[in-house]
Amino acid sequence: LAVGTVIYAKALRTFNKCYRQGCLAREGAFSVVRHPIYAAWIWLIIPGVVLLFRSWLLLTVPFVAYVGFKVFIREEDDYLHQKFGRSYLKYRSRTREMFPF
Repeated sequence: LAVGTVIYAKALRTFNKCYRQGCLAREGAFSVVRHPIYAAWIWLIIPGVVLLFRSWLLLTVPFVAYVGFKVFIREEDDYLHQKFGRSYLKYRSRTREMFPF
């Protein structure tokens, strides 16, 4: 939970900076994965909260969230491709979506 919160906060700060400047975020956590904010929530923060509640049934929530992510992320990828063109395609080809490995 703590690691996820730190990753989320740093990625959000990088995102906000680039959003204000109109540039593509490619530094910090964005240099490792394309969607570090979603990754932090789905794989670190939500499971951390679920473990605090000690509910094995709730451990399915990150997997359901990941399926939702996969369904809806296409729109964001299309938008980023339209906005940044070749730069985004190059970034996308060398950076993993959610897992750094």
